[in-house]
Amino acid sequence: MLKIISNIITNVLTALYQPFWFAVILSVFFMFFWMYAKEHDWKDSVRRWIQNFKTSSCFRRLFLLVFYTTLILFRTLLNRDMWMNPLSDVLGNWWLWKNGELTTV
Repeated sequence: MLKIISNIITNVLTALYQPFWFAVILSVFFMFFWMYAKEHDWKDSVRRWIQNFKTSSCFRRLFLLVFYTTLILFRTLLNRDMWMNPLSDVLGNWWLWKNGELTTV
């Protein structure tokens, strides 16, 4: 019974720990947008965002850069498997050449 409770607590804490930093960053960006939209009206804010996206190539490039960077971060850092002792294997499988084989994981 103690093993089951321990597994449940470990699963809950891992589920909270994994997306923590992404949730913090997303919350900060959302709150910036919320403060701006609160001062300038929601519909006007969304309309201005869409208009900037359509007309400004710099805005589109910046959006694509942030989007691409987020995809890379999720694939590499933010969506990694968690382990109980993170200092036991700091680099994990992050090698180009390991045990005589080319790895791309």
